[in-house]
Amino acid sequence: MTPRGRIREPALTLSIALMLLPLARPAGAQDVILAVRCHAQRLNRAERATCASAGLAQLTMDVDSATFRLERMLQGADREALIDTEGPLRAERNACANEADVGACVDRVLRARIAALGAAMALPSSIQAEVAKYQYLNVAYVRRWGDRLIGRHVRVWGCLLLDSSAPLLTGTRSGVVRNTCTKSDQPELPVVMTRTAPERMSFYEAQPTSYWAGVVERRGGRLTLLMRP
Repeated sequence: MTPRGRIREPALTLSIALMLLPLARPAGAQDVILAVRCHAQRLNRAERATCASAGLAQLTMDVDSATFRLERMLQGADREALIDTEGPLRAERNACANEADVGACVDRVLRARIAALGAAMALPSSIQAEVAKYQYLNVAYVRRWGDRLIGRHVRVWGCLLLDSSAPLLTGTRSGVVRNTCTKSDQPELPVVMTRTAPERMSFYEAQPTSYWAGVVERRGGRLTLLMRP
């Protein structure tokens, strides 16, 4: 059984690419797109649902087109917010693979993004609200936008490294999440795990890199992921 602190990865596919005609990309644009190469061998359920629906395929292309236009138009923190949320948006779409009604989930994610992009066309600063709307994040994202994420339930991608040398008092254990388990010289996010039974420790310590669920807090001046398994 999968503990509540760890969830299944939303199967991000490395072969994501343009599905229909190539779109002209602005100089310096981030290479994060939603359109799916439908003939790829490995597609998750969200990608397959997109390929099977003309409506979802068109919505996907609409999001990509509006994103490219905004990348040309926005500047400063507005452009940074747009670009930084493109990856979490794709992860959110792909996480629909775990929903009962995959198509409805994909439709909801895409329409919400279309609405946000449309609002940003008229009021560029409104795009900054997007940074707190997505759940599937990485350590760098939380460190960068953490003040906007305080109190939010998120899922942070990385390797969970708990401090096994510290005594397990009142079911609390501290540690960090890093991008990988093998390199120590990389950004990390402090983690506090509460109400953790001792028998769960071996499970968590043996887990590979995954998404880890928790609430973003600021403790002792540091952004922290509070996990309650």
